[in-house]
Amino acid sequence: MQKNVTGQAEGHMDFGSSLENPALTALTGPHADIAEVVGSACRYPADVSPFFALPDDPSEADWGDAAILLSDGSPGFHIAQRLRIPDKWHQVGRTEALQMVAPRKFGRPDREVVSLGERDVPAMLRLAEETEPGGPFARRTVELGGHCGIWQQERLVAMAGYRFRGPGWTEISTVCTAPDQQRKGFASRVMRHVAAAIESTGDTPVLHVLINNSSQHMYSSMGFTVRQRFDAAIVRSPLWAS
Repeated sequence: MQKNVTGQAEGHMDFGSSLENPALTALTGPHADIAEVVGSACRYPADVSPFFALPDDPSEADWGDAAILLSDGSPGFHIAQRLRIPDKWHQVGRTEALQMVAPRKFGRPDREVVSLGERDVPAMLRLAEETEPGGPFARRTVELGGHCGIWQQERLVAMAGYRFRGPGWTEISTVCTAPDQQRKGFASRVMRHVAAAIESTGDTPVLHVLINNSSQHMYSSMGFTVRQRFDAAIVRSPLWAS
Protein backbone atom coordinates (compact mmCIF):
# COMPACT_ATOMS: atom_id res chain seq x y z
CA MET A 1 0.00 0.00 0.00
CA GLN A 2 1.33 3.40 -0.99
CA LYS A 3 1.43 5.52 2.14
CA ASN A 4 1.42 8.97 0.59
CA VAL A 5 0.37 9.87 -2.94
CA THR A 6 1.20 13.55 -3.18
CA GLY A 7 2.71 14.35 0.21
CA GLN A 8 1.80 17.73 1.63
CA ALA A 9 -0.83 19.34 -0.58
CA GLU A 10 0.54 22.42 -2.25
CA GLY A 11 -0.13 25.60 -0.29
CA HIS A 12 -1.38 23.84 2.86
CA MET A 13 0.15 23.35 6.26
CA ASP A 14 1.80 20.10 7.24
CA PHE A 15 -0.75 18.19 9.31
CA GLY A 16 1.88 15.86 10.72
CA SER A 17 0.58 12.46 11.81
CA SER A 18 -2.96 13.60 12.69
CA LEU A 19 -4.31 12.73 9.23
CA GLU A 20 -2.51 9.38 9.04
CA ASN A 21 -5.21 7.84 11.25
CA PRO A 22 -8.06 10.37 11.08
CA ALA A 23 -10.72 8.33 12.87
CA LEU A 24 -8.39 7.70 15.81
CA THR A 25 -7.42 11.38 15.91
CA ALA A 26 -11.07 12.40 16.11
CA LEU A 27 -12.20 9.71 18.55
CA THR A 28 -9.37 10.38 21.00
CA GLY A 29 -9.58 14.16 20.53
CA PRO A 30 -12.59 16.32 19.57
CA HIS A 31 -15.06 13.40 19.72
CA ALA A 32 -13.67 11.68 22.82
CA ASP A 33 -16.79 12.67 24.76
CA ILE A 34 -19.01 10.39 22.65
CA ALA A 35 -16.47 7.64 21.90
CA GLU A 36 -17.06 4.09 23.08
CA VAL A 37 -13.77 2.58 24.20
CA VAL A 38 -12.44 -0.89 25.01
CA GLY A 39 -8.72 -0.94 25.68
CA SER A 40 -6.95 0.54 22.67
CA ALA A 41 -9.99 0.33 20.37
CA CYS A 42 -12.60 3.07 20.05
CA ARG A 43 -15.71 3.67 17.99
CA TYR A 44 -18.59 6.03 17.46
CA PRO A 45 -21.96 4.88 18.81
CA ALA A 46 -23.55 2.78 16.07
CA ASP A 47 -26.38 5.27 15.51
CA VAL A 48 -23.86 8.11 15.03
CA SER A 49 -21.35 6.50 12.64
CA PRO A 50 -20.05 2.99 11.87
CA PHE A 51 -16.38 4.03 12.07
CA PHE A 52 -14.03 2.46 14.60
CA ALA A 53 -10.33 3.05 15.10
CA LEU A 54 -7.22 1.19 16.22
CA PRO A 55 -3.62 2.27 16.81
CA ASP A 56 -1.25 2.32 13.86
CA ASP A 57 -0.03 -1.21 13.08
CA PRO A 58 -2.47 -2.80 15.54
CA SER A 59 -1.45 -5.89 17.48
CA GLU A 60 -3.48 -9.04 18.05
CA ALA A 61 -4.47 -7.61 21.42
CA ASP A 62 -5.70 -4.40 19.78
CA TRP A 63 -7.91 -6.41 17.43
CA GLY A 64 -9.12 -8.35 20.47
CA ASP A 65 -10.25 -5.07 22.04
CA ALA A 66 -12.06 -4.20 18.82
CA ALA A 67 -13.78 -7.59 18.80
CA ILE A 68 -15.25 -6.85 22.22
CA LEU A 69 -16.17 -3.31 21.20
CA LEU A 70 -18.13 -4.55 18.16
CA SER A 71 -19.53 -7.70 19.75
CA ASP A 72 -23.07 -6.29 19.53
CA GLY A 73 -22.99 -7.18 15.82
CA SER A 74 -22.88 -3.64 14.49
CA PRO A 75 -20.86 -3.48 11.27
CA GLY A 76 -17.65 -1.52 11.74
CA PHE A 77 -16.09 0.67 9.05
CA HIS A 78 -12.30 0.88 9.34
CA ILE A 79 -9.69 2.71 7.27
CA ALA A 80 -5.95 2.22 7.60
CA GLN A 81 -2.82 2.63 5.53
CA ARG A 82 -2.08 -1.09 5.69
CA LEU A 83 -5.19 -2.96 6.72
CA ARG A 84 -4.56 -6.55 7.82
CA ILE A 85 -7.78 -8.02 9.16
CA PRO A 86 -7.40 -11.15 11.32
CA ASP A 87 -8.78 -14.32 9.76
CA LYS A 88 -11.59 -14.81 12.29
CA TRP A 89 -13.20 -11.49 11.46
CA HIS A 90 -16.14 -11.37 9.05
CA GLN A 91 -15.39 -9.08 6.09
CA VAL A 92 -18.58 -7.59 4.67
CA GLY A 93 -16.77 -5.53 2.04
CA ARG A 94 -13.36 -4.16 1.20
CA THR A 95 -12.07 -1.39 -1.09
CA GLU A 96 -9.76 1.64 -1.04
CA ALA A 97 -10.35 5.27 -0.16
CA LEU A 98 -8.66 8.53 -1.06
CA GLN A 99 -7.94 11.31 1.40
CA MET A 100 -8.26 14.69 -0.34
CA VAL A 101 -7.43 18.23 0.76
CA ALA A 102 -9.30 21.36 -0.35
CA PRO A 103 -7.62 24.16 -2.25
CA ARG A 104 -7.00 27.51 -0.59
CA LYS A 105 -10.00 29.87 -0.30
CA PHE A 106 -12.36 27.08 -1.30
CA GLY A 107 -15.24 28.11 0.98
CA ARG A 108 -18.05 30.43 -0.01
CA PRO A 109 -21.12 31.24 2.13
CA ASP A 110 -24.45 30.73 0.38
CA ARG A 111 -27.68 32.42 1.49
CA GLU A 112 -29.84 29.52 0.32
CA VAL A 113 -27.89 26.95 2.32
CA VAL A 114 -29.35 26.62 5.82
CA SER A 115 -28.29 24.87 9.01
CA LEU A 116 -29.82 21.45 9.74
CA GLY A 117 -30.55 20.06 13.18
CA GLU A 118 -32.38 17.31 15.03
CA ARG A 119 -35.77 18.42 13.69
CA ASP A 120 -34.48 17.81 10.16
CA VAL A 121 -33.22 14.26 10.76
CA PRO A 122 -36.20 12.52 9.06
CA ALA A 123 -35.62 14.53 5.88
CA MET A 124 -31.86 13.94 6.10
CA LEU A 125 -32.37 10.19 6.48
CA ARG A 126 -34.71 10.14 3.47
CA LEU A 127 -32.13 11.98 1.36
CA ALA A 128 -29.34 9.63 2.49
CA GLU A 129 -31.48 6.60 1.59
CA GLU A 130 -32.07 8.04 -1.90
CA THR A 131 -28.39 8.55 -2.57
CA GLU A 132 -24.90 7.28 -1.84
CA PRO A 133 -23.65 10.11 0.36
CA GLY A 134 -19.97 10.87 0.85
CA GLY A 135 -19.99 9.20 4.23
CA PRO A 136 -22.72 7.13 5.95
CA PHE A 137 -25.53 9.01 7.69
CA ALA A 138 -27.42 7.56 10.67
CA ARG A 139 -30.06 8.77 13.12
CA ARG A 140 -27.58 10.62 15.38
CA THR A 141 -24.94 11.63 12.82
CA VAL A 142 -26.28 15.18 13.05
CA GLU A 143 -24.83 15.35 16.58
CA LEU A 144 -21.36 15.67 15.03
CA GLY A 145 -22.51 19.19 14.11
CA GLY A 146 -22.16 21.49 11.15
CA HIS A 147 -24.72 19.93 8.81
CA CYS A 148 -26.43 22.17 6.29
CA GLY A 149 -28.57 21.78 3.21
CA ILE A 150 -30.72 23.24 0.46
CA TRP A 151 -34.51 22.97 0.49
CA GLN A 152 -36.69 23.14 -2.61
CA GLN A 153 -40.46 23.41 -2.02
CA GLU A 154 -40.19 21.93 1.49
CA ARG A 155 -38.00 19.07 0.25
CA LEU A 156 -34.37 18.65 1.29
CA VAL A 157 -32.50 18.20 -2.00
CA ALA A 158 -28.84 18.46 -0.93
CA MET A 159 -26.75 18.37 2.23
CA ALA A 160 -23.24 18.14 3.64
CA GLY A 161 -21.66 18.29 7.07
CA TYR A 162 -18.70 17.59 9.32
CA ARG A 163 -17.31 14.28 10.59
CA PHE A 164 -13.68 13.71 11.68
CA ARG A 165 -11.74 16.61 13.16
CA GLY A 166 -8.12 17.09 14.14
CA PRO A 167 -5.55 19.83 14.70
CA GLY A 168 -5.74 22.20 11.75
CA TRP A 169 -8.32 20.26 9.73
CA THR A 170 -12.01 19.29 9.61
CA GLU A 171 -13.54 16.68 7.33
CA ILE A 172 -16.46 17.41 5.01
CA SER A 173 -18.78 14.42 4.88
CA THR A 174 -22.33 13.26 4.04
CA VAL A 175 -22.27 15.08 0.71
CA CYS A 176 -25.36 14.11 -1.27
CA THR A 177 -27.93 15.43 -3.73
CA ALA A 178 -31.34 13.97 -4.60
CA PRO A 179 -31.05 11.91 -7.82
CA ASP A 180 -33.49 14.11 -9.75
CA GLN A 181 -31.68 17.28 -8.67
CA GLN A 182 -28.14 16.35 -9.65
CA ARG A 183 -25.98 18.33 -12.09
CA LYS A 184 -27.47 21.59 -10.85
CA GLY A 185 -24.51 22.59 -8.69
CA PHE A 186 -26.18 21.83 -5.35
CA ALA A 187 -23.38 19.56 -4.09
CA SER A 188 -20.66 22.12 -4.73
CA ARG A 189 -22.75 24.86 -3.11
CA VAL A 190 -23.32 22.99 0.15
CA MET A 191 -19.68 21.87 0.21
CA ARG A 192 -18.41 25.42 -0.24
CA HIS A 193 -20.78 26.66 2.46
CA VAL A 194 -19.53 24.03 4.93
CA ALA A 195 -15.95 24.78 3.89
CA ALA A 196 -16.44 28.48 4.59
CA ALA A 197 -17.46 27.65 8.16
CA ILE A 198 -14.44 25.35 8.53
CA GLU A 199 -12.05 27.96 7.15
CA SER A 200 -13.48 30.62 9.48
CA THR A 201 -12.00 28.62 12.39
CA GLY A 202 -8.59 28.46 10.71
CA ASP A 203 -8.97 24.80 9.72
CA THR A 204 -8.48 23.30 6.27
CA PRO A 205 -11.31 21.20 4.77
CA VAL A 206 -10.45 17.59 3.94
CA LEU A 207 -12.57 14.66 2.78
CA HIS A 208 -12.43 10.92 2.19
CA VAL A 209 -13.97 9.21 -0.82
CA LEU A 210 -14.11 5.56 -1.82
CA ILE A 211 -11.97 4.80 -4.85
CA ASN A 212 -14.97 3.57 -6.88
CA ASN A 213 -17.21 6.55 -6.05
CA SER A 214 -17.94 8.80 -9.02
CA SER A 215 -17.83 11.84 -6.70
CA GLN A 216 -14.04 11.61 -6.82
CA HIS A 217 -14.09 13.29 -10.23
CA MET A 218 -16.28 16.12 -8.93
CA TYR A 219 -13.95 16.74 -5.99
CA SER A 220 -10.93 16.81 -8.29
CA SER A 221 -12.67 19.29 -10.60
CA MET A 222 -13.30 21.52 -7.58
CA GLY A 223 -9.59 21.60 -6.81
CA PHE A 224 -9.25 18.93 -4.11
CA THR A 225 -5.89 17.15 -4.26
CA VAL A 226 -5.16 13.59 -3.18
CA ARG A 227 -3.00 13.37 -0.06
CA GLN A 228 -2.93 9.60 0.46
CA ARG A 229 -4.72 6.30 -0.04
CA PHE A 230 -6.23 4.05 2.60
CA ASP A 231 -7.47 0.49 2.70
CA ALA A 232 -11.12 0.50 3.74
CA ALA A 233 -13.27 -2.36 5.00
CA ILE A 234 -16.60 -3.08 6.64
CA VAL A 235 -16.25 -5.89 9.17
CA ARG A 236 -18.16 -7.71 11.90
CA SER A 237 -16.66 -8.94 15.14
CA PRO A 238 -15.77 -12.64 15.45
CA LEU A 239 -17.50 -12.52 18.86
CA TRP A 240 -20.86 -11.67 17.26
CA ALA A 241 -23.27 -14.58 17.22
CA SER A 242 -25.43 -14.07 14.13
